[in-house]
Amino acid sequence: MNDIPTPPTPSSSVCQPVAPQQVQVCLTQKSPSLLGRLVRSMAWWLLICSLVLNVCLLVSAAKVSKDGLAWEVLQRGQADQIVAVYTVRGIIDSDAVKKFTEFYRFADQSSKVKAIVLRVVSPGGGVGASEEIHHMVEALKNTGRPVVVSMGSVAASGGYMISAPADEIFAENSTITGSIGVIAQVPNLQGTMKKIGAEMITFKSTNADRWKDMLSPWKPVKPLQRERMTVLLDELQSQFERIVKTGRGKKLKISKGKYHETIGQGPEARRVAKTELIPFNGKAYLAGEAKALGLIDEIGFLEDAYRRAGELAGLTEPSVRRYKPKGSVISQLFGQQSASVNIDLSLNALDKLQSPRLLVLWTGD
Repeated sequence: MNDIPTPPTPSSSVCQPVAPQQVQVCLTQKSPSLLGRLVRSMAWWLLICSLVLNVCLLVSAAKVSKDGLAWEVLQRGQADQIVAVYTVRGIIDSDAVKKFTEFYRFADQSSKVKAIVLRVVSPGGGVGASEEIHHMVEALKNTGRPVVVSMGSVAASGGYMISAPADEIFAENSTITGSIGVIAQVPNLQGTMKKIGAEMITFKSTNADRWKDMLSPWKPVKPLQRERMTVLLDELQSQFERIVKTGRGKKLKISKGKYHETIGQGPEARRVAKTELIPFNGKAYLAGEAKALGLIDEIGFLEDAYRRAGELAGLTEPSVRRYKPKGSVISQLFGQQSASVNIDLSLNALDKLQSPRLLVLWTGD
């Protein structure tokens, strides 16, 4: 009988059982060296210290006003000669109104804010939301402090509506602006419902039978409903035009334009001459055209806008500060709210789907 080696202790190796007449094989588990453990611990501590240091630097750099607005210095100057810059970015909706309201209350109540620069980078949005921000911009102007707008890549439709009350408007060479018009959108899902074998059943009170489900996505639009919707949009258009005329005053150059439109199809098609009122025709313009029409005052960048705001306010050493709503620590670390995909299948989402959207929005169509 062959001698079988004595197996090592369990703490230092693992032995695999073998068949008789074979040598037992042992796999030794090598413990990390002291140096390896030390290096690994130091790496973890460096990572933790780096994160803590970054948070501390962020907290020290991000100043916060009494109203909870974070701000950064764009140009150093006297603390009682503030030119306050605020950016309206993206679609103008209820969330944009809520955020701007925070800035409005701060700027309205602060005696140190001597001028306001509104940076607009928006294609517009909801009619009501755009009107609310327009009203607050107008109220800031009525305090006697200069309000200057700096337009970014796009400041059209609702983005122009909120800009109109400003004392002066600056746009960059490539800025898309104008698009003074109102649209209503609602999807038509009738074909989709037929394909999946579903039907939306609607009950209406007798007196509201003609209009209660106007522009329903579940059935075709009736000519009578289309006419009524046009009346509503034309009234909103008139309100938009009044806002622009009031804000721009004599700077605005209004003229009549002519164009031709094809009516009908095939042999019955005919060309019809029509007129439009420029710039109230829903057309988008680049900065050069916009300046010629009196929609903007100057072609320039943000620096030009806040420099001009300081001049209009008569400031000798303006301190230019950019304000924004204070976000979470994560959003401050990464510069934006953490992105997430949110598929809303709630009744609220269904209600939004069924409701016509009244928009002052440049869609690029």
